Amino acid sequence: MVIKNKLLPDGTERVTGFKQTENSREGTTTRIYSDGRRVTQGRDFERRKVGSGMDFVTKRNGLREAALPDGKPAFKDRFTSIRERDGRERRVIERTQYAHWSHGRVEHEERPRVHHYDVGRIHGEPVAEYRPSRFAPEEYRGFHSRFAAPVAVAATAAWVAFGSPATSYDDPVDLMGDMQISSGFEEGYANSTPSDEMPVSDAPEAAALRNQMAAMQQQVNTNVQGNKSLKEKLEGVDVQAASSQVQQAVGSAGPVQISEQVRQQVRQQVRLSVAMHQNGRSLVLADVLASGYA
Repeated sequence: MVIKNKLLPDGTERVTGFKQTENSREGTTTRIYSDGRRVTQGRDFERRKVGSGMDFVTKRNGLREAALPDGKPAFKDRFTSIRERDGRERRVIERTQYAHWSHGRVEHEERPRVHHYDVGRIHGEPVAEYRPSRFAPEEYRGFHSRFAAPVAVAATAAWVAFGSPATSYDDPVDLMGDMQISSGFEEGYANSTPSDEMPVSDAPEAAALRNQMAAMQQQVNTNVQGNKSLKEKLEGVDVQAASSQVQQAVGSAGPVQISEQVRQQVRQQVRLSVAMHQNGRSLVLADVLASGYA
């Protein structure tokens, strides 16, 4: 069992911990975290189970898959080849998607959707690179002129809190930029938030681990006064205060605060991306990593 105390910028301490078990026969190492996450490292895969019950598997060859809490597949990858217009065959990763997230809930596809990704490498590791479809340059002209009438927004996203929330948009780029931010957080939180609204930290294994952490810290607090070596290793950490923090809920985070500077940066990236598409050059991950602007 490992317990970590991290000092935050506001002066408060965050206590986290995990319990690690190893299976020498299967060659796996499993960590259960105090916030409910479970991570299993195998010889050729990594499996992550989050609070919603979603199960994500990443294989060493770059293929990925995910399963819903009921065991049904959410998506699954495989290698295949597609034929280009010039007749050449290109190896790609084919992802079949069976479900998606909508407003924090799982929605099953009427028919499985199939996506193709380029097979690439970043720092030597295999990745699936999305290559956007190309449309005629005229398709992007709508981004360069304001809306004829302001587009009203009924409610802001529950996942983010903008510094100056907008109720209507005149510029399509502004609307697209804010949608990029809010939809990204919505997808991320949907994959880590339980579908039955139970906080992630209320998972039985996580609750048991936090109780063990609290008991262990109480033992340390009792014995630290008479153990000089232990006292030096703790480096002044308030063990008693940390022990009470362990008992607090971990999954009660509020919306992420998004500053106006971040919004303007994302809007600028939308403008640059639209310009690239209009000029017949789609933006791919390798371009982003190689860019000085990145």
